[in-house]
Amino acid sequence: MRIAMFLLLLGLFIPTIHAQTEEDTVYPLIAYTALTYHQPSGNRLVEGMGSFPNANKVDYRLPGAPIWLLLTPDDPYVIHVILEDGSYWRISDVVEESGRDASLRPIMTQTSYSLLPTPGEIAPHTHPVWVGANLIYVGETGDLILLNGENRLDQLELGIQPDARLVVNDAGQIAFYAEATNQRYVHGIMGDDLEGTALVIVEVAENRLQIVNRVDLLGDNIYEGLAPMWADVDGDGTMDLITTVSNGGEGARNRVYLFDGETITREVEGPAIGQPNRWQHQLAWGPFGMDGEMLLVDVLTPHIGGIVRFHRYTGSGLEVIGQIGGHTSHVIHSRNLDMAVAGDFNGDGTPEIVLPTQDRTQLDGIQLTGNGPQVVWSLPLDGVLSSNLSAVSANGRPLALAAGMTDGRVRLWFP
Repeated sequence: MRIAMFLLLLGLFIPTIHAQTEEDTVYPLIAYTALTYHQPSGNRLVEGMGSFPNANKVDYRLPGAPIWLLLTPDDPYVIHVILEDGSYWRISDVVEESGRDASLRPIMTQTSYSLLPTPGEIAPHTHPVWVGANLIYVGETGDLILLNGENRLDQLELGIQPDARLVVNDAGQIAFYAEATNQRYVHGIMGDDLEGTALVIVEVAENRLQIVNRVDLLGDNIYEGLAPMWADVDGDGTMDLITTVSNGGEGARNRVYLFDGETITREVEGPAIGQPNRWQHQLAWGPFGMDGEMLLVDVLTPHIGGIVRFHRYTGSGLEVIGQIGGHTSHVIHSRNLDMAVAGDFNGDGTPEIVLPTQDRTQLDGIQLTGNGPQVVWSLPLDGVLSSNLSAVSANGRPLALAAGMTDGRVRLWFP
C-alpha cells in the first residue's frame, strides 16, 4: 500500500454556474492534481475562502479507520479514502469500495479522476510526479527515474529514502532529500530511521535528469522530514527551499536555502530547539500577517505540547513573532505529515492554520492577531483524528474540509 494518495484530473470541464451577480461564469478546461499536501510545492496552503465555523457537516461510516483521504471538487463533492487495511473507498452520494492498493487502481466513478499510474518498481512509500509529459519517481533502490510513456529516459543513483516526496516548483524543478542513512543522528519518528543527508534540485533537460544544485550536510546533521518545501521566502519572485535540519546536539531547526533559479545563493536559519529527540514540523508559507506579511508556520514539538509558531524572514534569519500551544500536526511513527492545512477558512481575508488539538479531538483555526496567535474558530470531531486534512475550493464554491476518525467516520464540512 502506498503511503500517499495522489489523484490526477486531466481535462475537467467545470460547467457553467450562476454567480451572485446573476451573470454566467464559465470555469475553463483545467488540469487538476489532488495531493494530501495540497500543492506540488509541498506548501499546505489552499486558495479560496470559507465561512467556517458556519458550515454544514455530514458523517460517512466506513469499516475501518481512514488513514488517507482526498476531497475533490466534484458536484457533489467526492472523497477518496484509504483505510488502514489498504482498501480504497469512494464517498459521495453513495459509499462504495473500489479496490485495494489505491496507487495502482483507477477511481471507479463517472468523473475524470484517476489515481496516478504507479510504476511497478516504485519505492514502497512514495508516489510519482508529473513534470510536463514525463513521470518522475523514486525507484525501489533509491534511484530517481524519468519515464515517458513506457520508455525509461534517465536514472540517477541518489540513495533517496523510500518514503521521500518529490516537490515541484512553478518552473518545473524538483527538490527532494537524498543519500538517506541511519548512521548519523537517529530520531526515527516518521515510520523508519532513514533520513536524508543531501538536498538535491533536479530539472528535466533534453529528456535527461540534470542536477541543478546539491547541498550535502556534514557531521551528524540530517534533513528530518519527507520533503523540503518550495516558497518564495525572500520575495524575489523565485521559489526558495524551506527545510528542517537536525543533529544530536541542538535538535531541529528551520533552514531556508535562497535560490535564484540556478544556484543556491545562501542559507538562513531559525533558532535550534537546543536538545536532541525534539522535532519541529514545517507546515505552510503564506500571508499570515495582519497586513498580509508572508510568514512561515510550523509546530514545535508536535508530540509534546505542540506549539504553533509564526516566523518572519528578517533577511538574515527566521524570527519567531508569535506562538500558541496545545496543538499537534503529527502522530509519532506515522508518515502522515498532512494533519494541517492553511487557508482563509473563515473568509475574513487572512488565512488560518487549521490543525487538531493535542488530543486530536477538535480542529482549531489559528490566526495571527494584534494579540498574538488566537484560536478564532473550532470544530469538535466527536472522535479522534486518524487521517490527513483535505480541503478544496472550486467552481466558485467556498472552502470545504474533510477528515477521518479512528472510529471509521469520515466527516465533511461544506458550505
